[in-house]
Amino acid sequence: MPHDGGLQPQAEAAATRAASEEAVQALGTHLAVGSGLGTGIGLKLVPLQRLLHTMLEFNAKKVSKVKAVDPDASYSVEGTVGGSFAIASNKKDLKALMKSDVDVVYDESKGKLFLNDNGTAKGWGAKKVGGLLARFKGKPELSADHFEGLSAHTGDAITGGDIKDQIASLREDLSDSKVSELYGETLIDPKKGLKSIAKAGKKEGYKLDKKELGAALDEMNDSGAFFDVELDDAALATLMGMGGEVVQWGGGGS
Repeated sequence: MPHDGGLQPQAEAAATRAASEEAVQALGTHLAVGSGLGTGIGLKLVPLQRLLHTMLEFNAKKVSKVKAVDPDASYSVEGTVGGSFAIASNKKDLKALMKSDVDVVYDESKGKLFLNDNGTAKGWGAKKVGGLLARFKGKPELSADHFEGLSAHTGDAITGGDIKDQIASLREDLSDSKVSELYGETLIDPKKGLKSIAKAGKKEGYKLDKKELGAALDEMNDSGAFFDVELDDAALATLMGMGGEVVQWGGGGS
């Protein structure tokens, strides 16, 4: 049966699609977007295909769950225009970036996205101001290109900082019983204890220099960093049997 417009519905739909495609081709494959109309400031080319997707905005007030990431997906983080983006490959990187000035951090080992607002409080910042933004199912690869207004972090490589900072951070990751075990073992047999601490650190994502570890532990012990560590009965009995001669963690790195 003829259609009033002279074209069958299928033909009309096909014509509409063709017109849309021609319009996109006429515009080109990219558009320039920036921080202000006509300013020419902060312009960058963005694929038109990406602009056709709905942009998901994250904020620290509510944690989002992302089930799948489209290759052309585009995201934004509330209040971070002009900020920086960095990727943490392990727990050591994550802790170091938490203390940095990077604005948005992606923990690729767990698929978690964080807003770093450490200027308001310790860690990622005050509750609902900084912290976990989103969980990405499948732990996909993300980069600054996926986020509007963010650029890749160009600061120094994450090294984990001073070894004493790494030791203090490692202690926070371990249970009290594990810390007590390592403390007692190192007092009794420094060489064996240092190996155990380095092994525990490696398991948690830290790379501790064994040559520096003993001396650093001794300095921390002398300053009272471990005064609150309680030894178990077995370790106390062993030390008493040794006459209390061992008084330092690392034995000066020997």
